[in-house]
Amino acid sequence: MLTSTVAEAWRLVMPAAAVASAKEESLTVPVLIMISAALGIFTIGYLLYRTYLRREVDILEMTGAASQLSDPQREALLRQKLSRLSVPGLSSEEALDKISRVVREEADERLRSVRQELTLKVQRLEEEKTHEVETVRKDLTDVKQRFEAVETAYRQVDEQKKTTEAVVKSMAEGLVVVNQKGEVLLMNPSAERILGVKEKKLGRPLSQDLGEEMLISMQSHGPAGEKVIEYQSKNDSTKKILRQSSAVIQNENGQTIGMVNILTDVTKQRELDEMKNKFVSNVTHELRTPIVAMQKAIAILLNQSAGTLSETQMGFLTIISRNLSHLSRLVEDVLDVAKIDSGNMKFNVSLNRLDKVIEDVCETFDTWANSKDIRILREFDRSIPELVFDRDKVRQVLINLIGNAIKFTPAGGFITVRASWSEDRQSVRVSVADSGIGISKENMAHLFGRFEQFGDHQGISGTGLGLNIARELVERHGGRIWAESEEKKGSTFMFTLPIKSPLTQGGV
Repeated sequence: MLTSTVAEAWRLVMPAAAVASAKEESLTVPVLIMISAALGIFTIGYLLYRTYLRREVDILEMTGAASQLSDPQREALLRQKLSRLSVPGLSSEEALDKISRVVREEADERLRSVRQELTLKVQRLEEEKTHEVETVRKDLTDVKQRFEAVETAYRQVDEQKKTTEAVVKSMAEGLVVVNQKGEVLLMNPSAERILGVKEKKLGRPLSQDLGEEMLISMQSHGPAGEKVIEYQSKNDSTKKILRQSSAVIQNENGQTIGMVNILTDVTKQRELDEMKNKFVSNVTHELRTPIVAMQKAIAILLNQSAGTLSETQMGFLTIISRNLSHLSRLVEDVLDVAKIDSGNMKFNVSLNRLDKVIEDVCETFDTWANSKDIRILREFDRSIPELVFDRDKVRQVLINLIGNAIKFTPAGGFITVRASWSEDRQSVRVSVADSGIGISKENMAHLFGRFEQFGDHQGISGTGLGLNIARELVERHGGRIWAESEEKKGSTFMFTLPIKSPLTQGGV
């Protein structure tokens, strides 16, 4: 079809050219060559267009049946199809070679482009797949590590929980944990035994079904500390004395969410303490009478009212009198301790001027201080009004503090007794400062304990009860007592008395 079309076009052109040649004999050869070249270009363009269309059709046909052929077989098939075409001016073989080469180059170029595109897509897919696999593997590793960590922590918590439960169950003291509503969160067997609980109370109010005992104070939200609670049954046949140590449980915001209470049944211990206190009180009372009698008799002998004594006899009697005074102070201290423990310490409070009391005590010690070449200095704030306190008890505190200062201050030293307002002016501060040997840091923690003595290595002894009694007396007045000291640089003992005393006038 292509050959006939080209032949027809050539026939049409050639006669026209002949006619034109006849009419225009003046046309030269170059003009004819140009016309022939233009006709040839048109013919080649037309043939290439037809070849391109045919190639697209052949490629589509070859993608099916010829897709399974080898490269030489596909090339032979292509040559067979292209042999049907004829191009003027070219032999069949040359036309086939040129067309085949054009088609092959185009096909190869398309194939390379498709391969390159597919290769890039495959590489991207592989990279994405590899990245996803690595990400999943890393996530799985992290999850595994976290799981192992959680599992380890859980085992540790479980072991700690079992250990804590074993410790709580084996405690001799009763342990009770309540929330802000007073409902029991935890109660160990000792607490159940102490409180007489016959069944579990978890999740129920503590005061519910406690038998004959009433336990109300444990639901309070007061400050943490220790207190002694006495429980009496309704028919007075059962009496228990418990020592309660409580601590408030707070959340992260500082809000109270419960309390932990440690209960110890000290009924037997308190009974033994009462028996001991009674025994000590009775013994000291019995000792006081002969001591006083001996002191009176020795005073008469020393005054030589009963006759003249030799110097040696006077020396022995002086030693006896000094030791009797020491024994008398010891008896008085033991009596005071017994009274404090039993709650029988009596206070007779009234309005008094503190500077007058301090001056009286200092005058009492002036003779002893002068004998050791020690000066006692007084500094008073005269704006301090009269205060409500027990004059004798405050004198006892001052006597103890000033006496200790004289004991532990070497010759040539000084003692300063000062009364001034505290920083908030709600109380008055009394201080006794000395230039003595001072107190070590190790002993400061036990300074106000009972039977604690720190002057034995200096050849100074005492009962070891004076500071403990002083602390009890000051605290009963609503004040506090403390000390500041450094070895070889002296000590300062301070106590406060509030303007508004918790004690009432007339005696307590």
